[in-house]
Amino acid sequence: MALDYDLENTHASRMLKAIELVLEGKASKDIQMLEMNGRKISHFSHEELRSLRSKYLREYRQDLVEAGHLPRSNKIKTRFV
Repeated sequence: MALDYDLENTHASRMLKAIELVLEGKASKDIQMLEMNGRKISHFSHEELRSLRSKYLREYRQDLVEAGHLPRSNKIKTRFV
């Protein structure tokens, strides 16, 4: 699925990519210097990074829903007659 340019450059998208790179141990020095809440991203514990990843993943998915790339809900509504 090709995403809009705007969705690739949202705050949530950028932070999600940076967090994933740090978790994988593939972050460049530029990414390691990023700060969140006054702390460098490389100084967060593994648990904190996983928590932040979940937060930004939810935010990114919400951006996709609002842009119309994902359905609003995955619930299947049925009615029995």
